[in-house]
Amino acid sequence: MTRRGQRDGAVVVITGASSGIGRATAEAFARDGAQLVLAARDGAALEAVAGHCRVLGAATEVVATDVTDAAAVRHLASRALAFGGRIDVWVSNVGVGAVGRFHETPAAAHEQIIRANLIGHMNDAHAAVPVFLKQGQGVFINMISLGGFAASPFAAAYRACCRMGSNPVDVRLPPRCGADSLG
Repeated sequence: MTRRGQRDGAVVVITGASSGIGRATAEAFARDGAQLVLAARDGAALEAVAGHCRVLGAATEVVATDVTDAAAVRHLASRALAFGGRIDVWVSNVGVGAVGRFHETPAAAHEQIIRANLIGHMNDAHAAVPVFLKQGQGVFINMISLGGFAASPFAAAYRACCRMGSNPVDVRLPPRCGADSLG
């Protein structure tokens, strides 16, 4: 059973859509009648989420995407535009972590957390904002964990990314949009 709401027909991109909050977000938008473009690294998991969203009545496109790759995220934006003709909402939801003592956690794990949880969100915004400016509208939702605001002695890189990424991207779309509208 589906219900239709104010997002009926909206084109919504969700990164990190293969599980957790991303999956729940996709299902909520599907129930509300949105058209979904789901992205994450795991294509098979995305297909499972997409199947459930289709049962809920949502037209759904799956794009396996690694948000740490700026070109892949630009490709995601292009696929979303081809699918829906516009992008109304972009939910930047990727989040990874590693738990352990800082000095015992491999440096490569810390780097991957920073690439996904900080650079990935920047890549999402960098792909979405030009589309929103061209359209004259759009909503960018940057999911940040509360873990960034609490003491996290065994998740140093995760906390650092949440803190650094918690400042909002301020994009104002005045009646006449332009590059000077970025704050």
